[in-house]
Amino acid sequence: MNPRHGKLVALASALTIGIAATATAGGGGVTGLAPGGRTLAGPATARIEMQATETIYTHPATNTNACVTVAGVLGAAVRMALVGSNTSTFDVPVGGSGSLRKDSLVRMDLTCLGTATCMAQWRRELATREGGPMVKCNVLAATACLLLSSSALAGCAPAGLAAGGRTLAGPGVTAVAANTPATVYGDPSGNSNTCVTVVNAGTAAVRLSLTDGGTPSTIDVPVGDSRALCKDSTQQVDLTCLAAMCRANWRVDRY
Repeated sequence: MNPRHGKLVALASALTIGIAATATAGGGGVTGLAPGGRTLAGPATARIEMQATETIYTHPATNTNACVTVAGVLGAAVRMALVGSNTSTFDVPVGGSGSLRKDSLVRMDLTCLGTATCMAQWRRELATREGGPMVKCNVLAATACLLLSSSALAGCAPAGLAAGGRTLAGPGVTAVAANTPATVYGDPSGNSNTCVTVVNAGTAAVRLSLTDGGTPSTIDVPVGDSRALCKDSTQQVDLTCLAAMCRANWRVDRY
């Protein structure tokens, strides 16, 4: 083994052990994954009822290759399914994490495999460098993040969103009146291909809508949950509260 590589491995191992010890001593929960320079959607937390499947991320007219990382937080194991020309799956245990790569990703689903409600964190990144080689999924970083403590997740509260290397607008927090669309991003020229992440921190479901001048693409975000939607040539991003007053965290990233 290259001596330098050996030192890096030892350092990573020591860091992971130290983080684990700190988390155990603090008695905290599990943290969120951190955004990186190639993050397109998330990181955020999703809640999945027992034996149910939820679509977390959608990109109908896909032209991006993806690497998705999922960390199991509470409840039971979660199955990550990445749908493109075919479907690839990866099971993630509670307290564990895993990453899966997929070319031309159209949709990402999470399924709760147990008899209790599951909670999992997710992050979607570009898997191909612009004009360069493929980027490998970073499982070590996901595992290290998973070992940190987090009082927000321990209390099952939705976390806010942090800016990443591809963030175009936000992150922001918006209060939305019932059945009244609130525009959080506009680009009349439609020069940007965007992915929008929404975390619902209110008391009613929120509908995320992306428009390119034609038929809008939409996805509904349940209370205390998160979703992401991508669209080429985005001109407008709207949030609509489907019942009482809503509150949502949002972020727009470019691809």
